[in-house]
This record gives sequence, C-alpha cells and structure tokens, in this order.
Amino acid sequence: MNLPTPIRLNRAPAPLAAEGRAVLMASHDMGECEAISDQVVLLRSGRVLACEAPSRLGQVFAVNDALDFQDADGKAEALLRNVAGLASIHVSPRANGARRATFTTAEGAALGFSRLVAEGLGGAQIVKATLEEIYLSVYGSSTDVAQRSAAEK
Repeated sequence: MNLPTPIRLNRAPAPLAAEGRAVLMASHDMGECEAISDQVVLLRSGRVLACEAPSRLGQVFAVNDALDFQDADGKAEALLRNVAGLASIHVSPRANGARRATFTTAEGAALGFSRLVAEGLGGAQIVKATLEEIYLSVYGSSTDVAQRSAAEK
C-alpha cells in the first residue's frame, strides 16, 4: 500500500491469522513487514524473487550477519577497516552513538567481533540483518530502484 496517510495494520492481521486465514498485505515498510509477517514475497518487475519467512531471506540473498558496536572516538571503526580478510565493510550510525558494520563476506562479522574483543573494545555483538537491510541489498536505495524502473520501461 502506498497511501498518502499510512494506516497501521499491524494488529489487524493477527486475529485472522489465528483463525487460519491468509492475509495478503503490500507494503514498503520493512519494519512493519518483519514484525507481523510469516512469509514475505519480494518482487521485481512483477516476478517473484523470493517467498520466505523474514528470518530466512538473509540466507536466500546471501546477506550476512552484521556487527553492532559502540564507537565514540572512531577507534573501533578504524580497527575494523584494517582487519585482514575484511575486503569490504560498510558502517552506518545507529541509536545512542552505536554503529552497525555490514560485510560482503560471511565470516566478516565474526572476524570483526574477534578483533574488537582482542583489542579490549567491548560492547560489540553479532546480529542478524534486518529485513530492511536485506531489502536494500536486493533493490538498492530508492534512487537505484527508480533508475532501474525507468530503464526497464
């Protein structure tokens, strides 16, 4: 749904699902989809790319675990960028001064975590990629999606 004023449906499907009914919802709000969906279908140009539980989509698209860490002075990020074997790393800000690092290799989060612990930089934890992060890895940014849509026409 792309309504001018979003309607929050996060409680509406639960009673229907409890009765064994299927509920189909279209949304670009990945947080809402992840919170209430048993299955998520990702489409591109009318074709199904995947139909899976939100928790499995990361495996389907090879989106790896991420690493959340505290980094007030930038030392942890600099350390991660110099770890051998971490060819590509993307760091984004999170709430309360935290950072999230995502990696192009499956072992990236574990390597980064080990290095931070070895250097005595605590507060790090390995986390699963969110549905939004998976969505962005598949489709790119909204600019990427718009450019791809225009090219396909």
